[in-house]
Amino acid sequence: MTTVEIILFAVGAFLLVVGYRRSDRNKMLAAALLLFASAAIGPFSEGFEQGYADGESRDQSDLPR
Repeated sequence: MTTVEIILFAVGAFLLVVGYRRSDRNKMLAAALLLFASAAIGPFSEGFEQGYADGESRDQSDLPR
């Protein structure tokens, strides 16, 4: 997951610079979204994996009928 974070950060930083130099607000918006995603994807994926593992480890007797 670290490589995905680094790639998103690099692309976001590149778009931020290009959007600022060309005064292109759409590119700066895309850069902001990519930078946000690069910071949020790590904890999200860890929580998703933990929740999936907890769901798989439940016994069938624990499920409500």
